[in-house]
Amino acid sequence: MPGDLDFFELHGITYPLDDVRSLLTAALHHGASSNVDSLCVAGLLDVHRTKGVWSASVRYGWIYGGLAQSGNLCGRGEAAPLAPAALARLTSIFEAEWAALLAAQPDTVASAPSARLKKQDAAEAELSVSRRLRESMQAKVTAAIGRALEQLALPLAETANHDAAVARFVAQATRAFFEQVRAGRTRSRRHRALLTVAPALGRTCWRPRASYSLAPRARSVWSCRIRSILAMQARS
Repeated sequence: MPGDLDFFELHGITYPLDDVRSLLTAALHHGASSNVDSLCVAGLLDVHRTKGVWSASVRYGWIYGGLAQSGNLCGRGEAAPLAPAALARLTSIFEAEWAALLAAQPDTVASAPSARLKKQDAAEAELSVSRRLRESMQAKVTAAIGRALEQLALPLAETANHDAAVARFVAQATRAFFEQVRAGRTRSRRHRALLTVAPALGRTCWRPRASYSLAPRARSVWSCRIRSILAMQARS
């Protein structure tokens, strides 16, 4: 009888459950606490819960962008999910560029768009600001990583086009930070639904006692900052 999770599809390659478990262990830097198949759903939630959190977004961006042209990752050779040190180094680049970008925006203590803006206009304006910040982040981070590419020693195959891989990685990581991303294809509708509603889940059982209690606060910080920029623009 089929289990709760029989496979996961990534970049057109179908990974059976054992391979999914191995990839999640490499990506999350922690082994599964048991071999039950449903536990891999929790690991996939860990990978796809990204919005407003740079470390999670960088991990996702590498898997879905950097490794997009690497073929089967279970027979990968050099190409692999990011090791802890590489993840921390790349995350620090994103966080530094994000802090600099926000510091360059108009300063205000307002926390919501001006009352002069209608609800629909405010939503469109917020989307416009988000798009502008996202595009700026992609350009700044791509340049920063390009300057440090040799020192970073990214886990890519020697034959890979590193510039193209970095561009895809940065685009996916930035998208993951600004949006709640969707997962690849799984066996059942039930688990596709679980991965879609990941933002509503505050805990995961892949990693014992792991919690995303900081994620809502991180999302709130950058969302309020965007609204503050809007309020300043509306008054000017």
